[in-house]
Amino acid sequence: MEGWLIKRSGLPHIWHRRYCVIKDDGFFIYLDESKTKLTNSFVITPKSQVSLIETRWRVGFKITQPEGKIFSFQVKDNKDFHNWLSHILVLSIPENTTKIKEYKIISELGRGFYGKVVLARHKETGKFCAIKSIHKKSLVDMAKVDTIMSEREILKTTKSPFIVSLLSSFQTPSKFYLVLEYVSGGDLFQHMSKSNAITVDQIKLYTAEIATALQQLHKERIIYRDLKPENILICEDGHIKLTDFGISKMLDSDKDTTKTLCGTSEYLAPEVIQGKEYTEAIDWWQVGILLYEMFAGRTPFEDPNRTTLYSNILNKNPNYFPITDENTRTLIASLLKKDPTKRAGYNEIRNSKFFEGFNWTELDKRTSYVLPKSVSSSDGLNNLDKIQTSEAEDSDAPPVLQKFGDFEYTNPEFDV
Repeated sequence: MEGWLIKRSGLPHIWHRRYCVIKDDGFFIYLDESKTKLTNSFVITPKSQVSLIETRWRVGFKITQPEGKIFSFQVKDNKDFHNWLSHILVLSIPENTTKIKEYKIISELGRGFYGKVVLARHKETGKFCAIKSIHKKSLVDMAKVDTIMSEREILKTTKSPFIVSLLSSFQTPSKFYLVLEYVSGGDLFQHMSKSNAITVDQIKLYTAEIATALQQLHKERIIYRDLKPENILICEDGHIKLTDFGISKMLDSDKDTTKTLCGTSEYLAPEVIQGKEYTEAIDWWQVGILLYEMFAGRTPFEDPNRTTLYSNILNKNPNYFPITDENTRTLIASLLKKDPTKRAGYNEIRNSKFFEGFNWTELDKRTSYVLPKSVSSSDGLNNLDKIQTSEAEDSDAPPVLQKFGDFEYTNPEFDV
């Protein structure tokens, strides 16, 4: 693999066009295509970290070496980006014996465009886990290989009691696998669908824990971008965990922004719909939408027509009926400010009258809390739709790349 890339120099915001070559496990950077003057080179190992860069004009990637040296590159278009990314990832093949055959598949938890999530039991330890499998071919065809790499990196590096933990990751010739901790209480959408299943105290707890999780993500320059009831899992002890980081965005710096249109339509912030560059403020907008929905049983701008829905988000204020509590209304209104620079965030949520008397310092201690009425802790399996399924060691899907480097991972804190 070889061709022209735009390489960041040692000075901020200075980029140079360089001719780059991937050969064996080496990455070589030349002054031009004659390849007579080598300006730099490095070897990619299992300890090298590959992450994504998105600027106003181009997409790209950066490779962080174990000693801390960073090589940043931009490409001309998405096709070129995924071509380079695929070749870079295939260089590093860490040894890992984890295979899908080590797990007994119990039932299907969910299914999406790229793959599915199943409940599984590790045969040796007997522990439950959730396994997310994604078809490589689907990701490559849709130029979305970066999404699984980004999700894996976020789950690997972000530590929070309110974010689902990545136990391990591995791959076969046709699939990626993420082995996640199993959260047995179902998702918030299930419980909101049952009348009177959620109390005001539970809404406060969920909102506080979601805000704490988002604050941690933002400290690590990650925009979640996909807050919705289906992505909020409820533990047996009544606490929550965020899941599904497939469209989350890792920013390159504290002042970085992005402008990709993604997320659930009813939860999109005005600046996203308008195609403007946006920051983590969109996550706080989604907290406002969720808080409204937990109280009212519907989203504030809902309409079956997407054009009308977007118009409502951009131009209308919520109808707060049947929400009667003034402190609740005030907090929601502060989160649903159309102007992201005036929108409430973590500190405003924490200090709001809505949370008067709430003990924020207890959050990280994960104190036991009452479960929603629809959740039972018996074996933690009652909230499943019992769809029996099976997962072969690998499917008959065509192999795409035999290995994507730097994907295998085992969490040292978990014996799985």
